[in-house]
Amino acid sequence: MKNNYHWVILFIGTYCITVYGFVFQSIPPLIKILVKELNISFAQAGSLMGAFSFPGMIFALPGGMLADKFGSKKVGMISLLVFSMGTLGISLSSNY
Repeated sequence: MKNNYHWVILFIGTYCITVYGFVFQSIPPLIKILVKELNISFAQAGSLMGAFSFPGMIFALPGGMLADKFGSKKVGMISLLVFSMGTLGISLSSNY
C-alpha cells in the first residue's frame, strides 16, 4: 500500500517556512513607512524588529525539548495560545 501522507506534510512544512520567510523579508522595506506612521525613530523600529525575532532564537531549543517530552501537538497548541495572547496584548498597546 502506498502512503502519500508524507508528501502532504512536506508540502505544509515547506509552505509554512516560505510564509515565515516572507514575513521577515517584508518588514525591512516598510521601515520608513512604519517610522512615519507610528511616529517612532529608526532605532526604535530596529529594536522592534529585533524583539520580533529574539524569542524564536531563545525558545527554539527548550521548545523542542518540551515537544519531545509532552508531544508536539500539546506544545504547539500552548505556543499558539501564548502567541495569540501576546499579539492581542501588543495590538491593545497605545504607544511604543
